[in-house]
Amino acid sequence: MSLRDEPEQREEFLALREGVPPGAQRMLVEWCVERFDEYGPSTYEARLRQFEIASNQRIGDTLYSSSHYLADALRAHDEALLDAIEFALQWASEWHRSALADILRAGRSIYRIGQGEGGRWELQKTHSDELVEMVEATAGRSGRAAEHLRIAWSSIAGRQPDPEKACWEAAKAVEVAAKRVIAPDDDTATLGKMRGEIKANPGRWEIDLAPAESIGRLIAMMSVVWEEGRRHGDEKKLIGVAPEAAEIVVQTAVVLVNWFELGFVRRASK
Repeated sequence: MSLRDEPEQREEFLALREGVPPGAQRMLVEWCVERFDEYGPSTYEARLRQFEIASNQRIGDTLYSSSHYLADALRAHDEALLDAIEFALQWASEWHRSALADILRAGRSIYRIGQGEGGRWELQKTHSDELVEMVEATAGRSGRAAEHLRIAWSSIAGRQPDPEKACWEAAKAVEVAAKRVIAPDDDTATLGKMRGEIKANPGRWEIDLAPAESIGRLIAMMSVVWEEGRRHGDEKKLIGVAPEAAEIVVQTAVVLVNWFELGFVRRASK
């Protein structure tokens, strides 16, 4: 505890910790084992079998005899513990998710609890509170645009990041949200095509920003989402995308989806 009060070591003490924070390991193992074992032996065995299938790894027979052996195994392997926590999150109650969030936060873990594809609970890397709140508010809505955003965010913040998938899903999210405004009767409208329509006819659209360059800013943001990671000459093929670039794309997509869904971008009234 004295390290926390030393100015030169305070930053290191407060830094977020990758993997399983040593100081939080005991409580994380206890939380996880309790979730597997909370309804008795039959449920415990059934959940272990389901975990075997989900993780595609055979679990030693001794683990089935007692949850004490499961605890020993999870203490010995950090990645197995994180896998088991994510699996247990699928049936954990809201109260238990909150308890886990408290352990992660107190342990300065780099992970927090979020939702990915299909609303599945998972561990996601921590970002600024403001960004997380904006993503959760937008991706928490119903509809296809929100679902695409959940997948995009999971693809950059989850434990198995996929920057290319993040860019692809981000583009689909903006495409869905923009289509209702830009091309409601065009079933073939892509984000690139709608960007071209705004670019060719800027006077047809208005946005709640200072008028001088507002449409230009909108086009530039749509370009960031549409063009990042795509091969020149073939808009359907992705190339290697840096994780940092994918994060920018997803953040931009969140803003654009909000603008289109909340009516900040619309057809000009005159």
